[in-house]
Amino acid sequence: MSRENVRFLRHHSNLATAGPALSALLVEAQAEVEQGVDRPEVSPPAHMRKLSEAEKTELARDYLLGMTVYELAEKYSIQRQTASRHLRQMGVPMRQRGLKEEQIDRAAQLYAEGLTLKQVGASLGADSSTVRLALLRRGVRMREPVARR
Repeated sequence: MSRENVRFLRHHSNLATAGPALSALLVEAQAEVEQGVDRPEVSPPAHMRKLSEAEKTELARDYLLGMTVYELAEKYSIQRQTASRHLRQMGVPMRQRGLKEEQIDRAAQLYAEGLTLKQVGASLGADSSTVRLALLRRGVRMREPVARR
């Protein structure tokens, strides 16, 4: 973590200075309640929405028909981990979609040629984290990440 990030976090997570600001905000909110100020209802972000039982059933059906958890997450506007959790809770058998040996061979070759994990994954139709895990299991040494500007 860079020094700038540490300074930023330290500055914005100091409870001593946040306390008075939060107290003032609570006083303001209480005054609005007493005055009858009506604020519009704020709905949670899409990634925090709760699925109905019917949606959960449809999610399981879609998965059993071949959709990936990534596709389910996009379709139902939820996190991939949430889709997986719902499926596990409903007892749906999960598919393990690792790479085949030939794909790992190709991934190692492409990675050695200088492609990024994301690029290798795109060429194989897999997620970069799946490629990374397969290469690590194969004993391929990962390159140092390139600093972004």
